[in-house]
Amino acid sequence: MFNNKFKKYKKVYFIDCENVGFELPFPIDKNAYYYYFCNNNAKIDFNSVNTLMNHRNIGLYTHTASKQKKNSLDFCIVVELTKMVLKYKENKEYYIVSKDKGYGDAINILKGDYSINIDCIPNVSISQILTDYQKEPLLIKRLEKFIDLDMLVYIRNENELCQLLGQLNYDKLILLRHEEIRNDILNLKWDIFNREFQFLINGKQINKLKEYKKALKCFENYSNNKRLYPSRKLKEKAEKLSISDYVVEAYQSKMDLLDCLKNHLGNEEGIKVFNEFVKC
Repeated sequence: MFNNKFKKYKKVYFIDCENVGFELPFPIDKNAYYYYFCNNNAKIDFNSVNTLMNHRNIGLYTHTASKQKKNSLDFCIVVELTKMVLKYKENKEYYIVSKDKGYGDAINILKGDYSINIDCIPNVSISQILTDYQKEPLLIKRLEKFIDLDMLVYIRNENELCQLLGQLNYDKLILLRHEEIRNDILNLKWDIFNREFQFLINGKQINKLKEYKKALKCFENYSNNKRLYPSRKLKEKAEKLSISDYVVEAYQSKMDLLDCLKNHLGNEEGIKVFNEFVKC
């Protein structure tokens, strides 16, 4: 069953349809393989589903198990997961999608023996959002302030998450950083649906970026410049006089700028440059 095409998938989801039902994720992750396990009585039009998934260049495999045999589906999932882990250990994320906590022991054994990235999650559609948050510890902390993570168990898709945020009076933009500097209000937000970071000044979007580190750097650069220079004219003056580094040093060390300039340029030159810098 597991051929070379599986090498291209970075994530593999083993979905316990008996436990969480059958629902195609949205949006479909082209780097993921969705492995659906269902019993013989499942009322699913697999022909149309296969057509859709193949069109999206996504793998789909259905497994049938007798409903009369207790936990037979659970054992099938663990067996197939183990087979895939043995063949493709490296550079993959494995997820069992189920609310059944009985998978925990099997997951711990596989983690201990093969040092792989594997977890049990309650829902396919919401899993990518959680994965994105978990890559940045700061983000998962912020999310916990907005939503009890246990509530996500009952959310089936992003529309429902949007409705939940609305009911809780929260925007889909999660606030990560907020500062008020010299009459400017700076916000760094994360759009959980478009999965992009937005930098806003006084409510106006200045930039949007996919990477948190780049977005944070953009926010901090503007924030630091705003603290150092009350106006753009002063910033341009500092660059013209070649004292930008001294302005930063004075600010960071909480030293008077005049004293900093005198230390570096000498008493007479330091006073002269300082007067030129502050002159209107």
